Amino acid sequence: MADLGATRTVGTRRIGDIGALIWVSEQLDLIGHIDRACENLGASEGPSEGEWTVAVAIQRACAAGPKCNLADFLEGSVPRLSCLLSNRFSGQGFHRVAQQVTDTQLEQSQVAISKASVARFELSSDVLAFDTTNFDTHIST
Repeated sequence: MADLGATRTVGTRRIGDIGALIWVSEQLDLIGHIDRACENLGASEGPSEGEWTVAVAIQRACAAGPKCNLADFLEGSVPRLSCLLSNRFSGQGFHRVAQQVTDTQLEQSQVAISKASVARFELSSDVLAFDTTNFDTHIST
């Protein structure tokens, strides 16, 4: 019998988290749903709103940090799985594009993504619990 109290961690390594999130993103066509709802906002000047949103969501889930670290995060992870160019992403660029999204576009995106999730993964929509708390912040308050 192992004494777990005597164990110690000598190193850790995440594997598969980014790939899994990209797979889910592709299964749900997240970029497409967001871009259609936002009328391809940002597409002419760089990443589309959908590409921005998915990139930031993956960074937030896998290596939460400020948006100024987004390009470095993408350079170290996403190029192996996607054709997104990391040097096209910056915190300022994200905020510039995101500020243009209207409440109506945001709602349309959320409804489309919810419908895609229910359909693709055969989810029941009888009960929905959504946790909006955020315990991970980088703001000095």
